[in-house]
Amino acid sequence: MPALPMGGPPRQMAQVAGSSPRLEGDERTRLSRCIQRDPAHHASAVPNRIGDIDASHAGTIDGSPTLSGGVAGLTLPQLLAGKHAIVAQYSGDSSDATSKAALTETIQGASSSTAITSSLNPSNYGQAVVFTATVTSTAGTPDGTVTFKHGTQALGTVTLSVGPAQLSVTTIDARARTIKATYNGSNTYTTSQNSLQQVVVAAPTTVTLTGSPSPASLGQ
Repeated sequence: MPALPMGGPPRQMAQVAGSSPRLEGDERTRLSRCIQRDPAHHASAVPNRIGDIDASHAGTIDGSPTLSGGVAGLTLPQLLAGKHAIVAQYSGDSSDATSKAALTETIQGASSSTAITSSLNPSNYGQAVVFTATVTSTAGTPDGTVTFKHGTQALGTVTLSVGPAQLSVTTIDARARTIKATYNGSNTYTTSQNSLQQVVVAAPTTVTLTGSPSPASLGQ
């Protein structure tokens, strides 16, 4: 039988994780790691030896669970929406070399819904109209910003505070105009949008007709 390399036979790192993507607000992400000997060096696929696994996320060690029967499990704190690189590294022991594996865990943001209303519809040209955007979610109260647009023209961006986002506008052209409110999302909530038709009545005009001279002589 050929001699094994220094540090013992290499171990293969297999990875198992919960369903991905997951929704923001789900229970904490449970990640399991299984360490296996290289079949070329050992007849057993899963050794009974015990060691440590370092699990890290964004460069931070989240925990070092003990490997037992080839498996180590770790529950991570709630992750923000987005993609997260998770790395598990086996520290090795007196007869087994180190190894590591990585996966990308995708956390989907909680859904949001946006509603928009007008303080005066129809309105007269030049009148101030206040547009109100209310953003809600079944998973809590969304934070972030809302952008109001008239067609492709941005009217303004407002930060969501305790209540809805409001924007006062006096520069909308006459006729029916589409006003859209877009919630730009956050680390926790996905984007959403809604729109309305704002009718702007043109400013009234007066035509005055005069003649000169008046009265006029025949032929003038």
